[in-house]
Amino acid sequence: MERRHEFFRQAVVADLTGEQYRVLLRLLSNEVDGEIVVKQNELADDLDMTESNVSRSIKALIEAGLVTKYPGKFPDSLPVFRIEKPKKASHLGLALDAEAAWNALYDAHVLFAKELYTVHASLGIFRIIGLNTKKLKGPGTEYVRFSSILSQRAVVLGIESLFERRNDGAGLCSVRGILALAQNVELKNLEAPKRFVRKYGIDPSSDWRSDVENVLEKQRPLIASCAKHTSKARNRRMAHLAQDAADAESFVLPSIDTLERVVQFAYDFYVFIATGFLQSANGAELHDKVAKSLFTMLKERFEIHDARYDFEEEAAPLGSR
Repeated sequence: MERRHEFFRQAVVADLTGEQYRVLLRLLSNEVDGEIVVKQNELADDLDMTESNVSRSIKALIEAGLVTKYPGKFPDSLPVFRIEKPKKASHLGLALDAEAAWNALYDAHVLFAKELYTVHASLGIFRIIGLNTKKLKGPGTEYVRFSSILSQRAVVLGIESLFERRNDGAGLCSVRGILALAQNVELKNLEAPKRFVRKYGIDPSSDWRSDVENVLEKQRPLIASCAKHTSKARNRRMAHLAQDAADAESFVLPSIDTLERVVQFAYDFYVFIATGFLQSANGAELHDKVAKSLFTMLKERFEIHDARYDFEEEAAPLGSR
Protein backbone atom coordinates (compact mmCIF):
# COMPACT_ATOMS: atom_id res chain seq x y z
CA MET A 1 0.00 0.00 0.00
CA GLU A 2 1.40 3.39 -0.98
CA ARG A 3 1.47 6.45 1.33
CA ARG A 4 0.23 4.43 4.26
CA HIS A 5 0.39 7.08 6.94
CA GLU A 6 -1.81 9.40 4.88
CA PHE A 7 -4.26 6.58 4.25
CA PHE A 8 -4.53 5.87 7.99
CA ARG A 9 -5.08 9.54 8.75
CA GLN A 10 -7.79 9.72 6.08
CA ALA A 11 -9.47 6.68 7.66
CA VAL A 12 -9.43 8.39 11.06
CA VAL A 13 -11.13 11.55 9.81
CA ALA A 14 -13.65 9.74 7.58
CA ASP A 15 -16.29 9.73 10.37
CA LEU A 16 -16.78 5.97 10.08
CA THR A 17 -18.92 3.95 12.47
CA GLY A 18 -17.52 1.13 14.59
CA GLU A 19 -18.84 -1.50 12.18
CA GLN A 20 -17.30 0.30 9.22
CA TYR A 21 -13.92 0.40 10.96
CA ARG A 22 -14.15 -3.32 11.65
CA VAL A 23 -14.90 -4.09 8.00
CA LEU A 24 -12.04 -1.84 6.87
CA LEU A 25 -9.55 -3.52 9.20
CA ARG A 26 -10.72 -6.98 8.10
CA LEU A 27 -10.30 -5.99 4.45
CA LEU A 28 -6.81 -4.67 5.13
CA SER A 29 -5.82 -7.99 6.69
CA ASN A 30 -6.22 -9.51 3.17
CA GLU A 31 -4.48 -6.67 1.32
CA VAL A 32 -1.68 -7.64 -1.07
CA ASP A 33 -0.07 -4.90 -3.16
CA GLY A 34 -3.11 -2.66 -2.77
CA GLU A 35 -5.67 -5.30 -3.79
CA ILE A 36 -8.08 -7.36 -1.68
CA VAL A 37 -9.95 -10.47 -2.80
CA VAL A 38 -12.43 -11.81 -0.25
CA LYS A 39 -15.97 -13.13 -0.17
CA GLN A 40 -18.58 -10.89 1.45
CA ASN A 41 -20.05 -13.82 3.39
CA GLU A 42 -16.58 -14.58 4.79
CA LEU A 43 -16.37 -11.01 6.06
CA ALA A 44 -19.78 -11.39 7.67
CA ASP A 45 -18.82 -14.68 9.36
CA ASP A 46 -15.47 -13.40 10.61
CA LEU A 47 -16.96 -10.20 12.02
CA ASP A 48 -20.20 -11.77 13.27
CA MET A 49 -22.22 -9.31 11.17
CA THR A 50 -25.06 -9.75 8.71
CA GLU A 51 -24.15 -9.62 5.03
CA SER A 52 -26.43 -6.59 4.59
CA ASN A 53 -24.51 -4.66 7.26
CA VAL A 54 -21.21 -5.67 5.66
CA SER A 55 -22.53 -4.45 2.30
CA ARG A 56 -23.55 -1.09 3.79
CA SER A 57 -20.18 -0.72 5.48
CA ILE A 58 -18.34 -1.41 2.22
CA LYS A 59 -20.51 1.17 0.49
CA ALA A 60 -19.55 3.71 3.18
CA LEU A 61 -15.85 2.91 2.70
CA ILE A 62 -16.22 3.45 -1.03
CA GLU A 63 -18.02 6.77 -0.47
CA ALA A 64 -15.24 7.82 1.93
CA GLY A 65 -12.71 7.26 -0.85
CA LEU A 66 -10.87 4.51 1.03
CA VAL A 67 -11.56 1.54 -1.26
CA THR A 68 -12.92 0.91 -4.75
CA LYS A 69 -14.78 -2.22 -5.85
CA TYR A 70 -14.05 -3.78 -9.23
CA PRO A 71 -15.50 -6.90 -10.87
CA GLY A 72 -13.25 -9.94 -11.14
CA LYS A 73 -11.36 -10.69 -14.33
CA PHE A 74 -13.61 -13.65 -15.16
CA PRO A 75 -17.41 -14.11 -14.95
CA ASP A 76 -17.19 -16.34 -11.85
CA SER A 77 -14.36 -14.44 -10.19
CA LEU A 78 -14.71 -12.77 -6.82
CA PRO A 79 -14.88 -8.96 -6.84
CA VAL A 80 -11.62 -7.12 -6.19
CA PHE A 81 -11.32 -4.26 -3.71
CA ARG A 82 -8.52 -1.81 -4.30
CA ILE A 83 -7.06 0.57 -1.75
CA GLU A 84 -7.42 4.13 -2.98
CA LYS A 85 -4.39 6.41 -2.96
CA PRO A 86 -5.05 8.88 -0.13
CA LYS A 87 -5.74 12.51 -0.70
CA LYS A 88 -3.12 15.03 0.27
CA ALA A 89 -2.98 15.57 4.01
CA SER A 90 -3.85 19.25 3.59
CA HIS A 91 -7.25 18.19 2.20
CA LEU A 92 -8.12 16.12 5.23
CA GLY A 93 -8.92 18.97 7.60
CA LEU A 94 -7.15 19.93 10.81
CA ALA A 95 -9.45 18.56 13.51
CA LEU A 96 -9.47 14.85 14.33
CA ASP A 97 -12.44 13.30 16.08
CA ALA A 98 -11.11 11.97 19.39
CA GLU A 99 -13.54 9.06 19.60
CA ALA A 100 -12.90 7.93 16.04
CA ALA A 101 -9.13 8.10 16.60
CA TRP A 102 -9.41 6.04 19.79
CA ASN A 103 -11.63 3.45 18.07
CA ALA A 104 -9.20 3.12 15.17
CA LEU A 105 -6.29 2.59 17.56
CA TYR A 106 -8.27 0.09 19.65
CA ASP A 107 -9.33 -2.01 16.63
CA ALA A 108 -5.81 -2.05 15.18
CA HIS A 109 -4.42 -2.95 18.60
CA VAL A 110 -6.81 -5.92 18.87
CA LEU A 111 -5.71 -7.28 15.48
CA PHE A 112 -2.07 -6.73 16.45
CA ALA A 113 -2.65 -8.74 19.64
CA LYS A 114 -4.25 -11.62 17.71
CA GLU A 115 -1.30 -11.76 15.32
CA LEU A 116 1.13 -11.58 18.24
CA TYR A 117 -0.57 -14.46 20.05
CA THR A 118 -0.57 -16.55 16.86
CA VAL A 119 3.17 -16.01 16.40
CA HIS A 120 3.92 -16.77 20.05
CA ALA A 121 1.88 -19.99 20.08
CA SER A 122 3.25 -21.10 16.70
CA LEU A 123 6.81 -20.48 17.85
CA GLY A 124 6.17 -22.68 20.89
CA ILE A 125 4.82 -25.47 18.67
CA PHE A 126 7.78 -25.19 16.28
CA ARG A 127 10.28 -25.27 19.17
CA ILE A 128 8.80 -28.26 20.99
CA ILE A 129 8.27 -30.43 17.90
CA GLY A 130 11.75 -29.56 16.67
CA LEU A 131 13.33 -30.61 19.99
CA ASN A 132 11.49 -33.93 20.01
CA THR A 133 11.03 -34.77 16.34
CA LYS A 134 13.51 -37.69 16.35
CA LYS A 135 11.59 -39.32 19.19
CA LEU A 136 8.23 -39.26 17.39
CA LYS A 137 7.02 -42.69 16.34
CA GLY A 138 3.76 -44.42 15.51
CA PRO A 139 0.35 -43.18 14.30
CA GLY A 140 -0.05 -39.43 14.27
CA THR A 141 3.66 -38.72 13.73
CA GLU A 142 3.22 -37.21 10.28
CA TYR A 143 0.35 -35.05 11.51
CA VAL A 144 2.50 -33.62 14.31
CA ARG A 145 5.39 -32.94 11.95
CA PHE A 146 3.04 -31.30 9.48
CA SER A 147 1.82 -29.11 12.36
CA SER A 148 5.43 -27.99 12.74
CA ILE A 149 5.48 -26.93 9.09
CA LEU A 150 2.27 -24.93 9.51
CA SER A 151 3.51 -23.33 12.72
CA GLN A 152 6.71 -22.21 11.02
CA ARG A 153 4.71 -20.67 8.21
CA ALA A 154 2.57 -18.82 10.78
CA VAL A 155 5.72 -17.45 12.44
CA VAL A 156 7.13 -16.23 9.12
CA LEU A 157 3.94 -14.49 8.03
CA GLY A 158 3.25 -13.17 11.52
CA ILE A 159 6.66 -11.52 11.98
CA GLU A 160 6.17 -9.87 8.60
CA SER A 161 2.81 -8.49 9.74
CA LEU A 162 3.99 -7.25 13.14
CA PHE A 163 6.90 -5.26 11.76
CA GLU A 164 7.31 -2.95 8.81
CA ARG A 165 8.84 -4.34 5.64
CA ARG A 166 9.76 -1.10 3.90
CA ASN A 167 11.30 2.18 4.96
CA ASP A 168 8.53 4.31 3.43
CA GLY A 169 5.57 3.04 5.39
CA ALA A 170 4.03 0.47 7.68
CA GLY A 171 0.97 -1.70 7.94
CA LEU A 172 -2.01 -0.48 9.91
CA CYS A 173 -1.64 -3.30 12.43
CA SER A 174 2.15 -3.26 12.62
CA VAL A 175 4.27 -1.57 15.28
CA ARG A 176 4.79 1.45 13.03
CA GLY A 177 1.17 1.60 11.94
CA ILE A 178 -0.16 1.51 15.49
CA LEU A 179 2.36 4.11 16.62
CA ALA A 180 1.11 6.36 13.81
CA LEU A 181 -2.48 5.94 15.01
CA ALA A 182 -1.41 6.65 18.60
CA GLN A 183 -0.21 10.11 17.56
CA ASN A 184 -3.89 11.15 17.33
CA VAL A 185 -4.92 9.75 20.73
CA GLU A 186 -4.34 11.34 24.13
CA LEU A 187 -1.73 9.63 26.28
CA LYS A 188 -3.63 8.75 29.47
CA ASN A 189 -0.88 7.06 31.48
CA LEU A 190 2.37 9.05 31.45
CA GLU A 191 4.26 6.21 33.12
CA ALA A 192 3.55 3.71 30.32
CA PRO A 193 6.08 5.05 27.79
CA LYS A 194 8.63 5.54 30.58
CA ARG A 195 8.41 1.88 31.59
CA PHE A 196 8.65 0.79 27.97
CA VAL A 197 11.71 2.85 27.04
CA ARG A 198 13.56 2.13 30.31
CA LYS A 199 13.29 -1.59 29.61
CA TYR A 200 15.24 -1.02 26.40
CA GLY A 201 17.94 1.19 27.88
CA ILE A 202 16.55 4.65 27.07
CA ASP A 203 16.28 7.32 29.78
CA PRO A 204 12.79 8.88 29.59
CA SER A 205 12.46 12.54 28.66
CA SER A 206 9.48 14.88 28.46
CA ASP A 207 8.94 13.83 24.81
CA TRP A 208 7.56 10.27 24.78
CA ARG A 209 7.41 10.22 20.96
CA SER A 210 11.13 10.86 20.68
CA ASP A 211 11.87 8.28 23.38
CA VAL A 212 9.85 5.58 21.61
CA GLU A 213 11.51 6.41 18.30
CA ASN A 214 14.89 5.97 20.01
CA VAL A 215 13.82 2.53 21.21
CA LEU A 216 12.69 1.54 17.72
CA GLU A 217 15.99 2.76 16.30
CA LYS A 218 17.91 0.79 18.94
CA GLN A 219 15.94 -2.38 18.12
CA ARG A 220 16.24 -1.88 14.37
CA PRO A 221 19.31 -4.18 13.91
CA LEU A 222 17.57 -7.06 15.72
CA ILE A 223 14.32 -6.62 13.80
CA ALA A 224 16.17 -6.14 10.50
CA SER A 225 18.20 -9.31 10.99
CA CYS A 226 15.01 -11.24 11.69
CA ALA A 227 13.03 -9.64 8.85
CA LYS A 228 15.84 -10.35 6.40
CA HIS A 229 15.35 -14.08 6.80
CA THR A 230 11.57 -14.13 7.25
CA SER A 231 11.12 -11.96 4.15
CA LYS A 232 13.26 -14.33 2.14
CA ALA A 233 11.26 -17.32 3.37
CA ARG A 234 7.96 -15.55 2.73
CA ASN A 235 8.92 -14.38 -0.75
CA ARG A 236 10.02 -17.87 -1.73
CA ARG A 237 6.79 -19.27 -0.25
CA MET A 238 8.78 -21.52 2.06
CA ALA A 239 6.70 -23.82 4.28
CA HIS A 240 9.58 -25.64 5.97
CA LEU A 241 13.35 -25.45 6.52
CA ALA A 242 15.26 -26.98 3.61
CA GLN A 243 18.07 -28.20 5.83
CA ASP A 244 18.97 -31.11 3.56
CA ALA A 245 19.17 -29.03 0.37
CA ALA A 246 22.50 -28.06 -1.13
CA ASP A 247 21.68 -24.35 -0.73
CA ALA A 248 20.10 -24.79 2.70
CA GLU A 249 21.99 -21.87 4.20
CA SER A 250 20.06 -19.35 2.11
CA PHE A 251 16.76 -20.66 3.51
CA VAL A 252 17.58 -20.83 7.23
CA LEU A 253 15.29 -18.78 9.44
CA PRO A 254 16.50 -16.74 12.43
CA SER A 255 17.34 -18.66 15.58
CA ILE A 256 14.61 -19.45 18.10
CA ASP A 257 16.30 -17.02 20.50
CA THR A 258 16.17 -14.19 17.94
CA LEU A 259 12.53 -14.88 17.16
CA GLU A 260 11.64 -14.94 20.85
CA ARG A 261 13.42 -11.61 21.45
CA VAL A 262 11.52 -10.03 18.56
CA VAL A 263 8.21 -11.39 19.85
CA GLN A 264 9.05 -10.12 23.35
CA PHE A 265 9.67 -6.64 21.95
CA ALA A 266 6.34 -6.73 20.09
CA TYR A 267 4.65 -7.80 23.33
CA ASP A 268 6.23 -4.95 25.32
CA PHE A 269 5.07 -2.49 22.67
CA TYR A 270 1.58 -3.98 22.88
CA VAL A 271 1.53 -3.45 26.66
CA PHE A 272 2.76 0.15 26.24
CA ILE A 273 -0.14 0.98 23.91
CA ALA A 274 -2.68 -0.90 26.06
CA THR A 275 -1.71 0.81 29.31
CA GLY A 276 -0.77 4.20 27.89
CA PHE A 277 -3.61 4.99 25.49
CA LEU A 278 -6.41 2.45 25.87
CA GLN A 279 -6.76 2.73 29.65
CA SER A 280 -6.22 -0.97 30.17
CA ALA A 281 -4.77 -1.66 33.60
CA ASN A 282 -2.44 -4.32 32.21
CA GLY A 283 -1.66 -5.87 28.89
CA ALA A 284 -2.87 -9.46 28.70
CA GLU A 285 -0.05 -11.94 29.24
CA LEU A 286 1.30 -14.20 26.54
CA HIS A 287 0.36 -17.57 27.98
CA ASP A 288 1.92 -20.90 26.98
CA LYS A 289 -1.28 -22.97 26.98
CA VAL A 290 -0.81 -24.21 23.41
CA ALA A 291 2.82 -25.21 23.93
CA LYS A 292 2.08 -26.89 27.26
CA SER A 293 -0.83 -28.80 25.74
CA LEU A 294 1.40 -30.08 22.93
CA PHE A 295 4.11 -31.02 25.42
CA THR A 296 1.61 -33.04 27.47
CA MET A 297 0.39 -34.79 24.32
CA LEU A 298 3.94 -35.80 23.36
CA LYS A 299 4.52 -37.29 26.80
CA GLU A 300 1.16 -39.08 27.10
CA ARG A 301 -0.02 -39.85 23.54
CA PHE A 302 3.42 -40.61 22.07
CA GLU A 303 4.87 -41.85 25.39
CA ILE A 304 7.96 -39.65 25.11
CA HIS A 305 8.73 -39.55 28.81
CA ASP A 306 11.97 -37.60 28.32
CA ALA A 307 10.35 -35.00 26.03
CA ARG A 308 12.05 -31.60 26.04
CA TYR A 309 10.06 -28.41 26.51
CA ASP A 310 12.88 -25.95 25.89
CA PHE A 311 16.62 -25.74 25.37
CA GLU A 312 19.08 -26.54 28.15
CA GLU A 313 18.59 -23.17 29.85
CA GLU A 314 14.81 -22.98 30.01
CA ALA A 315 13.53 -19.48 29.48
CA ALA A 316 10.63 -18.05 31.43
CA PRO A 317 7.33 -17.64 29.53
CA LEU A 318 7.42 -14.44 27.51
CA GLY A 319 4.48 -12.91 29.33
CA SER A 320 6.24 -13.17 32.68
CA ARG A 321 9.55 -11.60 31.72
